[in-house]
Amino acid sequence: MPVLTFGASDTDKQRFETLYRGLIIMGNTNTQKGLSILTRELALLDKLEAISRPCACGRRVPGTTEPDRELAATDGERRVSLDDQEFDLLYQYVGGVPWSIGASSRGAIQTLLWLRNGKEAG
Repeated sequence: MPVLTFGASDTDKQRFETLYRGLIIMGNTNTQKGLSILTRELALLDKLEAISRPCACGRRVPGTTEPDRELAATDGERRVSLDDQEFDLLYQYVGGVPWSIGASSRGAIQTLLWLRNGKEAG
């Protein structure tokens, strides 16, 4: 079972934001889904929301009306346990977002490599 671990580093904050935005953007784009996909999306959303808070600046996830989120402040690590289907869906969604060239595409690639390497190690 894959476990995502987030510390307090800027890299971990960026990874979280990439995962959250990928889930929201592609979840809103995927209109041809059944109950099992919708249930998996909501389970992922609940898990990501449990370790985060809405951004204080009030910004929205690009292209949606959903509030953007950031990791909640804590002294320790935050962990999210995923089953293999949740992991695969999140990986697929992050990889499917049409990230703009530059910082957002670099962040997405780095996050996807982090996910893949973490799953292979676990």
